[in-house]
Amino acid sequence: MGRSVKNIVCRLVPLLLMAGTGMGFVRAQAVESMLLVKPGDEDATPKRAGDFVGELTRYLAGHTVGVAQLAGHITNQTDSAAAWIRARQPTLYFVPPSFFLKFLDNTGGEVVAEVPRFGVAEPHYYLVALCTTPMGLEAIRGGLISAADGFDEDYLRRVVLPADFQPGSDFTLMPSENLADDIYLMMEGGAPEESPPVAVLLDEELKQFFESDSLVWPSLHVVWTSPPVPRDLVVVSANQWTDASIDGLRQVLQSMKDDREGAKLLDLMHTTGFIEPNESLIDVARQKYRSGQ
Repeated sequence: MGRSVKNIVCRLVPLLLMAGTGMGFVRAQAVESMLLVKPGDEDATPKRAGDFVGELTRYLAGHTVGVAQLAGHITNQTDSAAAWIRARQPTLYFVPPSFFLKFLDNTGGEVVAEVPRFGVAEPHYYLVALCTTPMGLEAIRGGLISAADGFDEDYLRRVVLPADFQPGSDFTLMPSENLADDIYLMMEGGAPEESPPVAVLLDEELKQFFESDSLVWPSLHVVWTSPPVPRDLVVVSANQWTDASIDGLRQVLQSMKDDREGAKLLDLMHTTGFIEPNESLIDVARQKYRSGQ
């Protein structure tokens, strides 16, 4: 497995952007600004994904009644996304739950759909270590844990990780641009000065990627699984949408699987279709995030 995880995962991003951009507009007038956020992903930029956004916005303008012009912005930087919100006041978002809770939940953002992917009923995070590592958190307490660059630390602290197993006090969290290298270093037992991790933190996508590698996964196992977490979300600025237009957006998203072009986009996203948001799961994440544990 010589390729970097980051590069492998990034290949999927334009597909997500295409599907995310493509199905968002059902208002009676043009949506002026839409924001797609993929933190830490080098392909989630206007330069690299702008063509995809353009193609899909043209598709929507040609298929959605009342939409004349569509404008979208893609970023992999949280600070850039926040600046875009201040400058352009988007009305439609495709974002991870961490971004929703940090920037949109308290400013009128309403979740209208989730994107089920990876064939799981409810996504989780996983701490993965060598097979020789005992199950549970005690064996890795005090060690170095690698996590993909772009994971939101506030979200990890408040929503994903237990209150008694936190970065700084219980382990050292190391953002990584290449988890494959970190896993190899962990497997090879690198010297202390190389800072080999005792575990890596994986989301559902990364876990399934490593599970598919027959040279790597047999040496690893999951030592801890988080409670279920929300999926990526489709969010609208509720004060800019009528109830009827929000209902229309839901119908567009959920009917993609019945439309030839929509089904093709869903296939590219590795999903069978947008679904209603799991409000109870979002509520649990919201309560944890606001309380700060």
